[in-house]
Amino acid sequence: MGLISTRLPSMATSQPTIDVRLRVDPRTCDLSRQTRFSLVVLLTLHNERSVTVAKNANDLDISLDYLLQSGIIECIDKVSGERIPIFNKSRDEDSESKGTEPKKPSPIVLNNNRADYVTFTSATKPREYELGFDTSHLRPHREYTIRCSPWDLNWRSYTSVKECLDYLNAHGDLPPTQSPPLHCSPSNSVSFSCQDNTPKPPQVDVSLAASTTLSLSGNPQLNFSTTFTSHASQPFTALAQRGDAIRMNSDIEIIDAKTQNRVAPDQIDIYDDGLYEREDSLCLHPEIPHVEKRSLSMKHGLEQLQPGSEYILRFPNNEWTWWSFGSVDDVMRLGKGRGSTEDFSDEFTIHLVCHDEVKFRAVE
Repeated sequence: MGLISTRLPSMATSQPTIDVRLRVDPRTCDLSRQTRFSLVVLLTLHNERSVTVAKNANDLDISLDYLLQSGIIECIDKVSGERIPIFNKSRDEDSESKGTEPKKPSPIVLNNNRADYVTFTSATKPREYELGFDTSHLRPHREYTIRCSPWDLNWRSYTSVKECLDYLNAHGDLPPTQSPPLHCSPSNSVSFSCQDNTPKPPQVDVSLAASTTLSLSGNPQLNFSTTFTSHASQPFTALAQRGDAIRMNSDIEIIDAKTQNRVAPDQIDIYDDGLYEREDSLCLHPEIPHVEKRSLSMKHGLEQLQPGSEYILRFPNNEWTWWSFGSVDDVMRLGKGRGSTEDFSDEFTIHLVCHDEVKFRAVE
C-alpha cells in the first residue's frame, strides 16, 4: 500500500495515525438494487501535515481499495457467524481479467483531523469514485455486521503527489519504504439488515411561491411560502427541524439571475447532536399540504443584493434522513421531552425535490 505525503521535517515528530470509522447508508440493504446501499470507510488522519493515499494503483500492494477488500473489512452473518463476501473484484483485477489497462493511481488527500472516505456501493451505476459492494451472497430478512481489523500501512514521503505519480509511471512501482508503518485503528462496527423488493420511502413534493419584489429598506420584505405534500399511503413523521430552517432560512438560496451565482442567504449548517425536541418533528398526512408562510429581510444576509437587479429564489434539493411511519406520538419513545434519532426507523432517506423558481427584483 502506498501512502504518499509531503516531505516531513527532519526533526523528531510524533508518529502519525489514522482513525477508521465505518458507516452504512441506509441501514437496510435493498437486494433488488433498486435503491443504492453504501458502505463508507471514513479515514481521519492525526498528523502534523496532510498525507495522500493512493486509492487504487497499478500495483495491488499499494492499492487502498485492494487492502480494504482483502480481509481487513469483513461482513458477518449475525445468526450463523458465517463470513460473507461483500466486495467485487478490485478495478486492477477486473482490468487484468479483461485484458485492459488498469486504472492509473487515484490519490485522495487526508487532511489532519478531517475525515476523508472510500465508498463501496451496490448501485448498478456507481459514481466514478465509488467501488463495488457485492450483494449476491446476502440473504433477505437477515442481519449482518461489518467490522474492520487494525492494520499498518507502509508509506513514503514525496514533495508532491505529481512526484509520486511521475515515479510510478516511470518505474511501474514505488521504491521500498523507509518510514515506520502508519497504524490504522478502527473505532466501530456497523450492522444492517437485508430485504428484497424493499418499499420505497414516501414521495414528498415541495412547492415554492413568493412575491416578485424585495425592498432593501425592508418595506415591504419578501414574503414567500414553502409547501410540503406527501403522497404516502399513511402518515409519517420526519425529523425535519423546520423551525430552525425557517428561522435561519437555511433551506433556501438566492441566485443572481444574470451570473447564476449564489449571493444569499449566508450558508448555515444546522448542528445535529442526535437528540431532538418534539417541535423538531413534522408529521405529514397523505395528500394534505403543509404550508409555511415565511419572509426574507435584510437581517438574513442580503447585503450583496443590488437595487434594480433581478434574482431567483430557490429551494435546493434536500433530504430527510430520519423518519418513520406514524404520528409524532407514535414515533417518539416518550410522548414529550427530548428524544433520540433511534426513535426513527431510517430505512431510506426521503429526498425533497422542488422544481419551482421565483424571479424577483430588488428595489430601494
